This record gives sequence, C-alpha cells and structure tokens, in this order.
Amino acid sequence: MRIKLMIALTLAWGAMNSHAQFVSIDITPWTNENIRDWTAGNQYPTGNQTLNVRGVPMFITTSNNNANSLGVMVLPASGSTHAWDIPVNVTGAKTLYTLMNNAWGVCGRELGMIEVFGQNGSYASMTLIEGFNIRDHFNGNYCNSLTDPDAFAFEFGSVRLDQQKLELPESFLTDTITHVRFSGVNRNPDGAAFLASLTLQTCQGSNGDVNQDGCVDDSDMLQVLFAFGSDDPDSDVNCDGIVDDIDLLTVLFGFGHGC
Repeated sequence: MRIKLMIALTLAWGAMNSHAQFVSIDITPWTNENIRDWTAGNQYPTGNQTLNVRGVPMFITTSNNNANSLGVMVLPASGSTHAWDIPVNVTGAKTLYTLMNNAWGVCGRELGMIEVFGQNGSYASMTLIEGFNIRDHFNGNYCNSLTDPDAFAFEFGSVRLDQQKLELPESFLTDTITHVRFSGVNRNPDGAAFLASLTLQTCQGSNGDVNQDGCVDDSDMLQVLFAFGSDDPDSDVNCDGIVDDIDLLTVLFGFGHGC
C-alpha cells in the first residue's frame, strides 16, 4: 500500500503543471461548399459560431462570407487523390477532434485520411472508413451507421455533423504540430468526405487550479471529485483521459497556491 501511494504521489507531482485546453483551428480559407444548400441543409446551423460537442468547442465557419451558410471542405470530384495541408502551430497537443461526414457513399469504403505532423517528427493518422467513423450527412438511403466507439453522433433533425476523436502519441506533448492534412478521393459510388471543424486539445500549466480562477482551493477539489471516474477534460489535470486519484492528488499538492 505504501509503495502504491508513493508511486501515485510521484505521478501527481510530475503532473502538477498539466491541464486540458482547447484550440480551435479556422478552416475558412479552404472551404469550398455550403452544405446548407444540400438535402435538408436548412436544418444545419449557420457558420461563424462554436458548437459544444461532448464538452469540446468546435468552431464552424461560413462559405464565401455568406452569413446564412455553413462552409465545409469537400473532397473535389477529380477522381484522383486530393490533399489539403492546414497550418496549425500548436505545441503540447493530446487529442484531435473533427466534425466530418460524407456527401454520399457505401458502408465499408475507405474515403480518405486525417494526418497530423509534428515539427520534430511526431506523426499520427486516422483513416476515414464509411460506416465506422464517418457516415452520410443525411439520414437517407446511403450509409447511416457509425460504429467507432470514439465517434459521436451529432445530429440536427435529419442531418449530421458527427465528431471523430484521434488520440495523439505522447511525443506530441513536447512537439509542435506544423499542419494537419485532410486527403482522399471523391469517387462514385464510394463517397466524398467533408471536414466541417477541427479542434486540438492540449495540456497547459495549472498547478491543480482546474477552474483557472488563480487559486487552488475547495472549488477545484470539488470539481475533480464530482468528475471523478469520468473523462471530463476540464478536470483531467494530467490529460491521461480519466479523472482519477492522480488528478485529486495534484490538487492536494497545489492546495492554497495563488490564494
């Protein structure tokens, strides 16, 4: 028991400078379609606002400065692979979140890929497979299944902006992401994927101040206790994907700091 406690205390001490933050990436310069013009598209929200999807802020943009639009990046109908490199410049990232669907397609087909590149060689990727982590934008006659446990069905009536989640290797915590690449092929009948939003979760300094009010006190302790056992990113001090003993001990070590 004493050994386990000492290990936990050591881990907590090393995590005292970590806290989850979110960085929204603006994809406006690369949008090429207004999906509010698509089937049942008027059910989509308009762009230039931030949606809360499972506690993650996801910024959606407009198309051609049209306030009544929702701009997305749709793979062009060229029949060959197309790729966009989206500049990022974010250090200490832990998780990548996207909002993606496809225009049409067949379940089981591979539509493309999301890749993350670090300045010092860190790399991660997510293959987009219809019916697994991406599906049709409209609940109609195409592929409507979403079986990836890390994907989240986010719906507006009969249309969707589903969320995907890519956990990044630990090397990204000390590396700077230079760009995110969205690539694939628009091919009939396979489908055409589109990207509507991109958010990175990072780890930043907190010393146990989970509510970021400048003081590590009872309110921080209660926040961690109420979130205990969950994956709440605002209470996951060491960014390991779960609120547990390590996060609670981090707050205890920092108790009184800044007060």
